[in-house]
Amino acid sequence: MNSPFIIDQSRRLVSHDEFIKARNEKERIDYLYHTVFQRDPTILEVREGRTYIAEATGDKRANAWAELAQVLLLSNEFRFVD
Repeated sequence: MNSPFIIDQSRRLVSHDEFIKARNEKERIDYLYHTVFQRDPTILEVREGRTYIAEATGDKRANAWAELAQVLLLSNEFRFVD
């Protein structure tokens, strides 16, 4: 779950131009969900993502986006096809 490969992939997701150029947190969250799940995030998912990012301060804030991406990559929704 915390392998160097997954951490690297999470960091790569948040280093894409489209993610960096997003105008606000919602657009960044939308980008992550579209890239990982190929769908829009729910209102609750946007709210939880914003809360997680808001709680990170200083140097931890930049890393928080990679951690959020990591959570999505480790989710059951990403790993299994229904």
